[in-house]
Amino acid sequence: MLKKVLLLKICQRQTTIYSRKFELTKLRQKILNEHAEGGLMRLYDDEHYDQLTANELKERYKRLGQLFTPNSNSNELKHLERIRMLKFWHDHSDVLNHTFVSFMLSIIYDKALYLTNEEYKAKFPERSNLDVQSVVERPHLYILGRSKSTNDEQLSFVAERVKDLMNLVQPTCIRGIQITDELRIFSGDGPARQFEAGQQQGGNFSCICGIQAEDHRNLHCAYNTTMKSLEERRQIFVKGLHWRNFPENSCPLSHLKKDDMADELEARGYNTNRKSKAELEQHLKNELKGIQRPPALMCHNPQNPADTINCSKYEVLACEPLHDITNIVQHIIMELPHHIQNSEVKKQLEKFSQSTIGEKNQIKGSDARLYAVKLAKFIQNLHQEKKIQNDVLNLSNALVEIINICYSGHDARNQRSVLRLHNQCFVFALACLKVIGSPQKMTARKFYGSHFHSLVIHAPETYRLLCLRSVVPEEEERTFGDIRSI
Repeated sequence: MLKKVLLLKICQRQTTIYSRKFELTKLRQKILNEHAEGGLMRLYDDEHYDQLTANELKERYKRLGQLFTPNSNSNELKHLERIRMLKFWHDHSDVLNHTFVSFMLSIIYDKALYLTNEEYKAKFPERSNLDVQSVVERPHLYILGRSKSTNDEQLSFVAERVKDLMNLVQPTCIRGIQITDELRIFSGDGPARQFEAGQQQGGNFSCICGIQAEDHRNLHCAYNTTMKSLEERRQIFVKGLHWRNFPENSCPLSHLKKDDMADELEARGYNTNRKSKAELEQHLKNELKGIQRPPALMCHNPQNPADTINCSKYEVLACEPLHDITNIVQHIIMELPHHIQNSEVKKQLEKFSQSTIGEKNQIKGSDARLYAVKLAKFIQNLHQEKKIQNDVLNLSNALVEIINICYSGHDARNQRSVLRLHNQCFVFALACLKVIGSPQKMTARKFYGSHFHSLVIHAPETYRLLCLRSVVPEEEERTFGDIRSI
C-alpha cells in the first residue's frame, strides 16, 4: 500500500507598511494648547483649590454631578477637574486606488474641564456664539498608512500605538497646571470595533457583547447579556492552552481538531469525557462567545494585564449611532410597505421608498435622518386620516426621538433624557416586532442584525456613560474626503 506524503515548507513573510505618525505626546500637548488659547478650559492653579470654602466646594461637586461626602476635599476636586478623556477611532477607505487606514484622536467633552456654551458667551461677550463641545471634540490625525483591512496588516500598527501609550502616565502641562490624560473610549463601525476588541468578524457572534445573532430580537436575552471589559476578554483568551500559538496563528482557537478542542476545554475546567466533536465545539463557542484573539492593544503581550499599557479604563463601545441609525432607517423604509394591509397606503409607502432609497445600496447619514423625519410626518398624516394603525405611528415617532437624543449635545443630557432613550428604544423594538415581525424584503438576520441590536440595547447603556454625540464619527469620516482632495 502506497502512501502520499505532503511536505510543507514553512516560509517567513515580511510585510512592509508605509505610514505617517504624529507622536501622541506631542499631539496631546498641541490639542491642550489650542483649547487653552481658545479660552475653552477651566484652568485653576493649586492656590485656587486651597482657598475654597466648604460651601464653594459643595457647589462645585453639585455642578459636576458628583456625590459630596464628609470625606470630599479640594484635592479630590482638583483631580476630577484636571482629567481629559481620550477617544480613538480608526477606519479604512480607498485613496487613489489604494487602501488606507486612518487613526484619529479626539477629546471627550466634559464640563468639569471645559466651559459650557453659556459660560463661554459670558466670558467672551464680544465673540460670536460657539458650540464648545464641537470644537473640543474635533478629531486630529494620529496615524495614516497604507494598509488592507486584514487583521495581520492592522496589527502591524499596534507596536507603535502601545509605545505611545506607555508615555500616557506623563501629564501634559499648560501654565504650570498638569492635566492627566486617560485613554477611555474607542468608537468606530462594526468591523473596527470587532478588530479593536478581538472579536470575530461576522458569524454568530457579531456583537462584542457576546450575544448570538439569532437572539438579537430576543429582548429578554439581550437585556440580560453583560458586556465584558477588555481585560476580562484577555483573561478568557489566555485561560486555555492553544492561545500560545498566537500570533503565528491569528485565530488559534478556531478550526481545532477534536483532540485539540478536548485539551482546550479541559484546561478551562470542562469535563470532555464521552463528548462528540459537535458537543465540544458548542461548548467552546459558548465559552468564547466570539473572542478570537486578545484585544488589539494587548496582542504583543497577551499575558500582561491592561494596566501595564495604561489602558485599564479603555472601552470599546458596542454601538455607533451614525451607521446604526443609517442602516435601520434604510431597512424600515424598504420593509414597511410589505406589512401594510391597506392597498392604497401600501402603494404610497412604496412610492416613498422608491423616491428616497430607490436602488441605493447605502445612503448618507444626513439623508437617513431626513428620511426618518419625512417618514414620521407622512405616517402621521395617514394616521390622522385613519388609514394606518397606531403601532406604525409609534414605530416612526420612536425612531425620530431616538435620533434626536443620539445627536443632542452634552447640555441636553440629563436623567430625564437617559430614561427617555431607554423607553423609546424599548418602544421601537416592540413596534418592530409587532409591525414587521418576519421581514419579507430581506432576511430576519439582516433586519434584526447588529445595527438593530446595537441601537436598541447598547445605545441607551452608552448614553448613561457619556453623550452619544461624542461618539458620532461624522467628522472623522469626512477626513477621507479631505485627503482625496489634496
